[in-house]
Amino acid sequence: MEYSVRDDEAGKSLREILRKSMGVSYTALKSAKWNGRICLNGTPARTDAIVSAGDTVRIELRPLDVKDMERTYRS
Repeated sequence: MEYSVRDDEAGKSLREILRKSMGVSYTALKSAKWNGRICLNGTPARTDAIVSAGDTVRIELRPLDVKDMERTYRS
């Protein structure tokens, strides 16, 4: 899943973008974080990194991560 940071989102943490703008669940985020599947502009990144407008955020979700996200949206 890939996302381009908007001007009004500049200065937010990567975690905020993943959770609020991209809708990634806490469990899916934690799994991707500990397995090195979160990138900022093509480079592995920490979730406390601060994003800039135009940055590209990428998270690789695995099937179990996606199932968890679906449960979150159904609640």
